[in-house]
Amino acid sequence: MKQIDAFISPLPPAPDLENPLNFDEMADKFVRAMDPFGKEANALAQQMNELALETDNRAHSALGAINETIKSAIVELEKKGAEISLELNNTKNLSLNELRAKKEELIIKAELEINTLSQNAISQITKHTNEQIQKIIDNGGGNDYQEDSQILAHLISFERVLIEKGVIDYESKKTDDKEIL
Repeated sequence: MKQIDAFISPLPPAPDLENPLNFDEMADKFVRAMDPFGKEANALAQQMNELALETDNRAHSALGAINETIKSAIVELEKKGAEISLELNNTKNLSLNELRAKKEELIIKAELEINTLSQNAISQITKHTNEQIQKIIDNGGGNDYQEDSQILAHLISFERVLIEKGVIDYESKKTDDKEIL
């Protein structure tokens, strides 16, 4: 990843009306420094925009991997749903008690499949989250710090959506007016 290496030179002291003898000379130096300052500021802005774009692309890539995992889980759920429907069709000649037992068996089977697939998706999110945390720790605030932090923020936001949608269950405890998840 690129590192920002643009440098903005310090400006000379601004002209001061309290110092009228040196005002013209100070004003001249200050005005002459504006053009290089503008060029340096624009170079910094360009590098920051490039870094932001690269960070955004990497964040989207990480989220894309998570979305693919979730899509795979959905496909698996749909397959299991088709299997369960087929099993239900095979129950036409069963007694009421046998149907109830079959229904319970299918519900348990479906719940287990949903839990397994949900846990796989959640473990992928957790894996990517932990990788980003480790990158931040290993890097010690170097040039990838902003990118890694932004990716981590996206992952945490994604995880929060899953919590709000009820995909991830959590227990919260209040301690000293702070919620612990």
